[in-house]
Amino acid sequence: MRNTRTFWTMAAIIVAGLGVAGCNTSSGGSLSGGAIDGNWTSADGLTATRFGGGRFQTMVLATGETVSDGTYRMVDGRTVQITMRSALRDTTTIVNCNLVTPDNLACARTDGGQFSLTRRT
Repeated sequence: MRNTRTFWTMAAIIVAGLGVAGCNTSSGGSLSGGAIDGNWTSADGLTATRFGGGRFQTMVLATGETVSDGTYRMVDGRTVQITMRSALRDTTTIVNCNLVTPDNLACARTDGGQFSLTRRT
């Protein structure tokens, strides 16, 4: 049960990070990903996600184990779409995130699961 929760927490973090950094618009133009570049943590404090250059990686803080990675793109000024690959399940999921504040991402997976990420200082 805890491994499942950790997986979804990590996935959420990844999705949140991918939305802004290194994104492209559908017309091929580039949007600045600076709004989400950097380090984020899950609401439960179990995982950390680093976003940069259109790619992200989520790790368990206690062990350093990578639980998910993938890519992200900015859909508009506040919406990020993340393509997340789970290292635990070897599955790929699409996650949509909203940059609620400069330090908070609210995300929803295509299966209905939700999570949030907070910028680490």
